[in-house]
Amino acid sequence: MVMEPLTTTQLLEEDFSHFGYPHVIVSDNATTFSSQEFKTWCHERVMVHLTGAPYHPATNSAAERLVQTFKRFLKKSKKSPKEPLQEFIMQYRRSPLANRYSPSELLNNRQIRTKIDTLLPSPAHEAQERQAREATKSKAKEFQRTVQRP
Repeated sequence: MVMEPLTTTQLLEEDFSHFGYPHVIVSDNATTFSSQEFKTWCHERVMVHLTGAPYHPATNSAAERLVQTFKRFLKKSKKSPKEPLQEFIMQYRRSPLANRYSPSELLNNRQIRTKIDTLLPSPAHEAQERQAREATKSKAKEFQRTVQRP
């Protein structure tokens, strides 16, 4: 059985299925993003599609800077590309932006946990742990009362 390659819109649908459709989508002027099919797809989902100047990376300096940073990160890593990519994305999503919030905080209203958090738990994680212990204790006491009743 031969599988057809996924289209751009199919890949975007897969990504957006996790968190919903954005209000704005930004891309370059590649033919994939300038086709009538893509424009219709964005219009049907009430998404504004913004593009930069074709063949002019300076107009998309944030994306270019991110690519440069990732390339440096990948060169330093001695692992296969998949592992550093996942680690880089996690750290990027955790790093504060100019507005002092990280992408994960903007998206999920909370900071994501990373390996370092397992070594130095945050006050929020410590509070969650205390609540879990208290809940376990109260359930154990309730169980004891039900077992002791004749």
